[in-house]
Amino acid sequence: MKRRGFLGLVAGAAAWPLAARAQQGAGGLRRLGVLAGYAANDPLGQLLASILPQGLAALGWSEGQNVHIDWRWASGDPKLYESYAAQLVALRPDLLVVQSSPAVAALRRSTNTIPTVFVMITDPRASRRQHDWL
Repeated sequence: MKRRGFLGLVAGAAAWPLAARAQQGAGGLRRLGVLAGYAANDPLGQLLASILPQGLAALGWSEGQNVHIDWRWASGDPKLYESYAAQLVALRPDLLVVQSSPAVAALRRSTNTIPTVFVMITDPRASRRQHDWL
């Protein structure tokens, strides 16, 4: 599967819990927290930052109108994963999107109540044992 197609699919998966909550009658702006292992200026980070809003827009979610995305870019730094995970959880997002096994581990240590979609994890079962999450 091509990278753009895959990321578009991820955006759709990320929007599903938001759509479900919206259908429950809750109004207002929804908050999405993203913890990425890339740097914001990394080419893959830039791709993620462009594809996710595009995928959400295709499903009727528009930045600033009915969804707000809080981005955190850890740049592969373990200390930043922990710090940014705590920051995102404190914002009380409706959904978390996380990229990379260390980022998933940091978020799982910070919350087990916020719905989380993780992407680009090569072996979730092995990561679960290695990073003690889930």
